[in-house]
Amino acid sequence: MRRREFLKTIGQSALALGVLAASGRRWSLLAEDRIEALYKRAISVDAMCFTTNDYVPYLTEDRVESLRTSGITAISLDVSLSNWFDLGMRDFYIVSETIARWNDFLDSLSDYFIKINSAEDILKAKQTGKVGFIFNMQDTTPIAQNLHRVGLFYDLGIRQIQLSHNQRNFAVDSCWETANAGLSHFGRQLISALNQKRILIDIAHVGEKSSLEAISHSSAPLLASHTGCLALCPHPRNKSDKVIKALADKGGVICIYNMSGWMTQEPTASMAVFMKHLKHAINIAGEDHVGFGTDGDPAAMTPEKLKWEIQISQESFDEEVKEHPQLTWKIRHIRIKELNSPHRLLNLAKAMDQVGYKERTIEKVIGGNYFRLFKEVVG
Repeated sequence: MRRREFLKTIGQSALALGVLAASGRRWSLLAEDRIEALYKRAISVDAMCFTTNDYVPYLTEDRVESLRTSGITAISLDVSLSNWFDLGMRDFYIVSETIARWNDFLDSLSDYFIKINSAEDILKAKQTGKVGFIFNMQDTTPIAQNLHRVGLFYDLGIRQIQLSHNQRNFAVDSCWETANAGLSHFGRQLISALNQKRILIDIAHVGEKSSLEAISHSSAPLLASHTGCLALCPHPRNKSDKVIKALADKGGVICIYNMSGWMTQEPTASMAVFMKHLKHAINIAGEDHVGFGTDGDPAAMTPEKLKWEIQISQESFDEEVKEHPQLTWKIRHIRIKELNSPHRLLNLAKAMDQVGYKERTIEKVIGGNYFRLFKEVVG
């Protein structure tokens, strides 16, 4: 080939590559615009966020602003925990006072936030551009053995209740209990009372046998608000395929969390880790029964909080390894960066789109499935 022809060929190839590259960039931008449009029109819900160390004053102006502009339709917030360092603080009177404080807080910021009491309120939050707060309790300990308190907590605004946290209580076994007992007699009574009051029952921290019996006994579908897939990582907080399928068969929803150190034994974490759990859950439960629940800060965990979370997670492993010998790996990370953000549900939508999920499926996972369940149970 002559030099002139060679240079011409090279020039044509470079031009073609440039056109392809530009075309790829345009496609990427169009895809991003399409997903952002989807996010703006869809209902997006984080099924579990928690509060720590008297969170109300911790929700500073910059955090309020980051939430206000996040585009999230609603957040299910644990309002029962006033002091992370003392889980015994989940006392009836202290929890009632904490809920009252949250009610006052939301009233003071009613231009930005709205308290969710019904499915209609979620739609209202979407229509007005406000962020809805669904009050939940991550334990039934404040109820003790007094079923009348179910109604009292409902009147205070609780619409979602987890049957247990990390310890056995009067109703069920926690996932950390090796005894793996089922529902107690009181547990069956409590589930019936929660059904009657139309409170959404959460089994995220509940043990295997108690979860299956709770699903069976309840007249309404249930929620696992923040968990992973046991088949992919042997952490006690993750759910077995049997529980995932039973939950879905009843019409419930399993929400995958952003607790990377509990989702993989690998030393690094990325969205790929989360997507593996999401794919597995969809394969077992179906696309109508999977959602997202951070198990974290409503805004974003600060670097200091992340270091603290890694530390306490490792301490938990060290304490539990005698009863749970599968906990052999070291906790080197705890959050996936893209999901530790006020825009976490938008980032999830983009990640799902990039791996080929249909828009219909994306809308369901980022909030549609939770909304359907909430509407069916709470009304």
